[in-house]
Amino acid sequence: MANARETTLERLNRLWHWLVGRPAFRVMVVALTGFLLSYSYKTVNETFQPRYDFALPIDDHIPFLPLSGLIYWSYYGLFIGGAIVMRATLFTRAWVGVLVCNLVSYTSYYFFCAHVPHPDITFVQPEWLNNTYRGFYMLDGPGNTLPSLHCALSGLLGWNIRKHNKLWLAWAVLIALSTLTTKEHVFLDLVGGWLLAAIVQRTIVRPELDEPDEPEESRSLEQQFDAATV
Repeated sequence: MANARETTLERLNRLWHWLVGRPAFRVMVVALTGFLLSYSYKTVNETFQPRYDFALPIDDHIPFLPLSGLIYWSYYGLFIGGAIVMRATLFTRAWVGVLVCNLVSYTSYYFFCAHVPHPDITFVQPEWLNNTYRGFYMLDGPGNTLPSLHCALSGLLGWNIRKHNKLWLAWAVLIALSTLTTKEHVFLDLVGGWLLAAIVQRTIVRPELDEPDEPEESRSLEQQFDAATV
């Protein structure tokens, strides 16, 4: 019975690795995870009342730049693109790292629920940008701030796919900076997000554990599926 159970687990493990080797499957996992986490994020955001203010003097000198919202919202595009180019051998650990970042962040939001007031957007033009901000503020009230998940998750992803092209990491840095210029976060939130990403990278993602992926063209689809089920 034990041997049969081990065989089943081995088959499931091989099937998972075969599926993760498909970019379309990785994108599906990322999209589904993001959809589910958005509900937990919104629940936490609406449940706890902000009690702290972590703004520093430096935050008073950071301007509100409405157009930087386009960079802030491109965060979701970074994840889809990252899922496509990320090495299959790294994807599962990175995915677990994303879940851990969310769990740690939600715990922090409970104990250190902070208030970052939204800026006056009455002057924001064009109208579509103004309406976009209004809709976003309705969905994402102040409260979920320290650490910034935008900074933690984009930083974690950008760092792990930078070898494909350093522009991925530059994109992640711009997203982190946009959390300040959209006034969604304060400087300590950015630092906390990057610190969380560094800890998760060091303890969970650990790209040094990677084994080289076998080139897809070296095996047919049938051979790969057979390897996953034999």
